[in-house]
Amino acid sequence: MPLVTFVTNVPKEDIPEDFDDKMIEAVAKAFNKPERAVVLELVAGAHIVRGGSEKNVKAAHLMVAAGTVVLKADFNRGYANKITEAVEKLLKMNRDHILITFHGLEPANVAAKGETFEHIMYAHKMEQMEQE
Repeated sequence: MPLVTFVTNVPKEDIPEDFDDKMIEAVAKAFNKPERAVVLELVAGAHIVRGGSEKNVKAAHLMVAAGTVVLKADFNRGYANKITEAVEKLLKMNRDHILITFHGLEPANVAAKGETFEHIMYAHKMEQMEQE
């Protein structure tokens, strides 16, 4: 379940209408997950300063959180490349101004529907064992 917080200085009115759908599609493909498993939070029009004098430059910081099983050094490079390509295309942004940080999540620290993922995974595993 990739969770993406996408912060950009691009004003909301300059974000393409289909941005959410296209970005969710790109993240889902990058992680080989169904689109329904991707959560996207878009913060447009943010004040972003990148170490100097560049004014009026489109920039973005994406914080991508997913399970620690999914986020591994070997895989992160591929995720980063696919996500960066999507941002470049969708917002016509230079890849030099796209920063992505990956954050591994432990199942005990993520909850949905009032239950932690650790509990949900354990319950699912128990159900499978009972069916065998």
